[in-house]
Amino acid sequence: MGWYPLRMPKHMINHRSTIIPPWGAWGVRGRGWCLLLVCLGMSGGCASRPVDSPVVISSQGDPLAGVPADFEVQIQVMVGRKCPDQNQLQRREASMLLLPDGSLHAATGRLVVPGSRPGLARTLYQDQVVEFWALLGRLDLLEAGALPVGPVRPPGAMEIVYVLEITANNTRRRIIDRLVQDETNAALVTVIRSLGGLAWLRDAPPPANLIEPLRYDFGPDPWARYRASKMRSENEQ
Repeated sequence: MGWYPLRMPKHMINHRSTIIPPWGAWGVRGRGWCLLLVCLGMSGGCASRPVDSPVVISSQGDPLAGVPADFEVQIQVMVGRKCPDQNQLQRREASMLLLPDGSLHAATGRLVVPGSRPGLARTLYQDQVVEFWALLGRLDLLEAGALPVGPVRPPGAMEIVYVLEITANNTRRRIIDRLVQDETNAALVTVIRSLGGLAWLRDAPPPANLIEPLRYDFGPDPWARYRASKMRSENEQ
């Protein structure tokens, strides 16, 4: 009989002094059966589908299924130094950039640095990206324009230049429109104001002493429906 720990029952020690666990030899064999059953189950699950068959993932639950993975939008509004009525977003110096990951960069006025990416304004929700993509489609801008060639010529003293560049499906297109005096481009103005609204850009330039608030996007207002119910009840009274 070999050595065994103090106070350990002798029936738990075999003739080779190997300690048998309290659940006995059957427990070891039982665990072996469990492992065997698990392995068989795994092999059976794998055998139910050929190894080389593709895994089909449904896009029904993906809101971005219809939006290209490389979807990107860049907007520039360049304003001549003598152009009047610069109290509307579409008539102010502006730069906006929507990246494929949904991050939206934007700047207006003196914060626009030519050739530089504007600061991060926010990150859009998936449904906002989908709605903006659909807006471009409704305005027939997804297939408009031409491939970008060289830099855009600066505006004249009385000109406003709109530059819209859209990247989708590995293709980049640029739309340029030069406006003088009261001329306008309704489609481009809609795009500028829509993306500018998502970036919280304002129409009129802010006062010199204005301190911009630090914005946090916590999603939709959870109390909106309660306010609407209160207003309806007050109107009924």
